[in-house]
Amino acid sequence: MEDYNLADLGDILKSAADTINQRLQDEVGVLDYPTVQSLTNKSQDLLFKAKELYEQEAVAIADDGKASLDNLKEATDEINNAIKTIGDVQKVINIATGLVAVAGSVLTMNLNGIVSGVKDIVGAVKE
Repeated sequence: MEDYNLADLGDILKSAADTINQRLQDEVGVLDYPTVQSLTNKSQDLLFKAKELYEQEAVAIADDGKASLDNLKEATDEINNAIKTIGDVQKVINIATGLVAVAGSVLTMNLNGIVSGVKDIVGAVKE
């Protein structure tokens, strides 16, 4: 078991939320209302989970979980680039949902959820 700084994961979620918000601003005249609403909701979910993570300092986490979270941190730029450029907005929503789920898994100490969630996010970004 090793301590993991939850602010690192909070930063990843906040960065993704900021990227979604920027995309909304850039494509405001292109996206339909339900899409804008879905993206806005996901951005809010990301910010809410980030706040929860910031409120806690660190958790003891198994090595596999920490390695997965380190991989997620390394993929932050790829995640944000995917959010900016993926044409299928549902994939953007899925990535955001995955990030929120990973944060939830960290907060509940669900090691399998952390490992599989990070794997799914990184896989979705590379598609």
